[in-house]
Amino acid sequence: MKKTLTATALLLGMAGSAHAGILSGTLIRRVIDDRAFYQPGDRATISIEMTNTTGADFNGKLNLTTCSRGHLLAIDAHNVSIPDGASQTSSFTITVPSLVANGYQLSINALQASDSGYAMCTGTGSSSSDPVDVASGAINVANHAQDDPIEGFVDPQAMQSVTDYEAVARNMAQYHINIVQFYDWGSRHDAPYTDAASWRNLQNVTVTREETAGLVGAFRRHGIFSQLYTLWNGAYADWPSRNPNVTIGMGAFRNRCGLKGTCTVADQISIGGNWKDWGWAIDGIVQENPANGRWQKWITSQYLAAMKGWGFDGVHLDTLGDPGMPAHDAKGRLIDDFGSYLADFANQVQAATGVCTDINQVSTWNLQDEAVRGNSCNLYVEPHPEFGDNAYFPSFNGLMEQAHEWTSRPLIVAYYPQQVMSGSLEPDKALSGDTVPFCNPEDDGGQKVCPASSPGIELLLGQVAVSGASELMLGDIDHLIPGPFFSRPTLKMGADLQQFMADYYNWFVAFRDLLRGHSVDTPDIVFISDSSGQNIGASDGNAGKVYYHPWDRAGVAEGVSLTNLVGLKDNRIDDPDGTHSPVEQKNIRVTMQLYGGRPTGQAWYAAPDYNHGFPQPLSYSVGTSGSDGFGNPVYTATFTIPSLKTSGIAWVEGNTLKNRTDWTLDGTASDLIRGGTPSWSPNGMGGRVAATVHGCCGRGIYWDGIDFGQGVSSLAAVTYSQHGGVMEFRLDSQDGPVLARLTVPQSKGGNVDSSQTQIIQSPTGVHRVWVVFPGQDVSLYGWRP
Repeated sequence: MKKTLTATALLLGMAGSAHAGILSGTLIRRVIDDRAFYQPGDRATISIEMTNTTGADFNGKLNLTTCSRGHLLAIDAHNVSIPDGASQTSSFTITVPSLVANGYQLSINALQASDSGYAMCTGTGSSSSDPVDVASGAINVANHAQDDPIEGFVDPQAMQSVTDYEAVARNMAQYHINIVQFYDWGSRHDAPYTDAASWRNLQNVTVTREETAGLVGAFRRHGIFSQLYTLWNGAYADWPSRNPNVTIGMGAFRNRCGLKGTCTVADQISIGGNWKDWGWAIDGIVQENPANGRWQKWITSQYLAAMKGWGFDGVHLDTLGDPGMPAHDAKGRLIDDFGSYLADFANQVQAATGVCTDINQVSTWNLQDEAVRGNSCNLYVEPHPEFGDNAYFPSFNGLMEQAHEWTSRPLIVAYYPQQVMSGSLEPDKALSGDTVPFCNPEDDGGQKVCPASSPGIELLLGQVAVSGASELMLGDIDHLIPGPFFSRPTLKMGADLQQFMADYYNWFVAFRDLLRGHSVDTPDIVFISDSSGQNIGASDGNAGKVYYHPWDRAGVAEGVSLTNLVGLKDNRIDDPDGTHSPVEQKNIRVTMQLYGGRPTGQAWYAAPDYNHGFPQPLSYSVGTSGSDGFGNPVYTATFTIPSLKTSGIAWVEGNTLKNRTDWTLDGTASDLIRGGTPSWSPNGMGGRVAATVHGCCGRGIYWDGIDFGQGVSSLAAVTYSQHGGVMEFRLDSQDGPVLARLTVPQSKGGNVDSSQTQIIQSPTGVHRVWVVFPGQDVSLYGWRP
């Protein structure tokens, strides 16, 4: 459910351009992958588009380095000659590494022929003291788009003047977008599919079959998954005369008219109203009963027709949120807990269509139920400040912690930033006391140019990333930015924001394993001070401080996510008034806990707005702070971060990440995992913090790249269970051979328990390890050989 703009406004902001946002360097303009994601061993073609704005002919070389979290894996170089003012594309073909990693960073250098430097994975990204240009890139590694959803959407209004569908797909691929939602593409809410050559869509804009096929085909060539957008239970109020496939018996009613058999369209639930202000063609939208089998059968048949006729790969189900009133079916019976059908409806659609189906949990409506019972490929949440759903930095991180407890499925959020300053929300939605820099796009004959507040958008995107989610982005041809309100005359992207977007997405992909791959938050104490020694850290996300939350992961002794709220007077993540402009913090000192019984590894810092997102190696000192209660010493690391503008991550890890294993059980690995090396779950959880996974009922969780060396003789786990239960450790697959079966005791007095079992026949070498929970509820805090 997105507010959209007039076609005129959108076209004014976009007409005549079919190129992604250009980089701000003097030579390199874009870095584009030929696919949105790859699998290990694939051949990836990386295109470097260049325009020479150096003021002189360029005769030199182009370097490209493939990196794994700061470690150089491969390097290639081309000679390049470009006259002043000319453009040229140079392509590299590289083999995607086969490490236990889900993303790699690329460093690209343009160097003079006489320069002996090369592209580096760290620091400035170059060993040269005077490179002509430096840019970043990335390779996303996944089996399919839902492994690591990075979602954008296309809007029919914005596409009206577009004929170069390949350019749209290339733009998406530059930002590693792998799912595209075709917003408002269908014909009617109650009949989205038509076999006509053209139709008036939900926004009353003409859409053609040729245009649809062109975009879907271009996306597919880049490995991008296309989703049909539709409401789960919406219908135009004129359905009695326009759609004979819908009947009164399918409706959801605001009264008990069904007891008398007198129900009409006027009795159907219709919430919100003013839908034309949201860009829809009709104000009369009523709701059908999502629990009604005939409605499910009809609307699902429409989705199937769209998959076959238009070529879509999946379905995005929108909702209008909680109706806030009792709902009744056509017989007058109460539809108990309307939102409880979200999971069932999405499950039914996914089962019937055989394609990935997501459903919008507007304002987290029944999110836990969908997370626990739902089978949709991803979770999807759209906050709505106009409904009083105001997200703050700590509340969003709390949402992510909850989601991690409920499910391992990724979360996509749709934050729409700076809505008051852009005119998308009324001035009364401004924060108290704010003077909003509102800029009216209708001024100057509709040509008023108003820049977006770049730091606020960077803060939002950074917080989404470091909390473990991804943000829905508009694929607006010229560049990419959150939400449906860009690009338009109200908020233009400046060169700095375009550069940030490119660096952000490369950083987002390159550090996927730390940002979103089985990293789990911990309550550990972190101390942060500025260059004068003043404490500026806070774990509660209050404005005026550096918001931090620590986390653990396999191969990482400890990590901490940082968000700079120094200088802000509020902590609204969406920055409705466009006033977020934090004060850059330089040379800040961080002390955080480390766990383990051996020397620690390399410390790193990486931020999307510092040196193109390349990781910075940090020196640090080690101290001690007692024991973790299981006999493992607790260490601290103290280091200095050079610059924190908006958001970034710092971590300590020991593995070189240049081999095929991520965690070694035989005690020879140099990485440090919470509780000792090798001691605890690769998710890094110790016995006195939140559990790695709450399991039951046949669910399981796995860890990749576990090296058994020459074998192990026993296995122990730290658990909590109200009633007692069983855990099974299996090799390579969820139903693979049983490595060990461990009986979990009933926990007493709220305390965790440690249990151990012998391994009769241990595997050797590298395996995936599954932990399966066949019976009652068990909380697994950690495991070790």
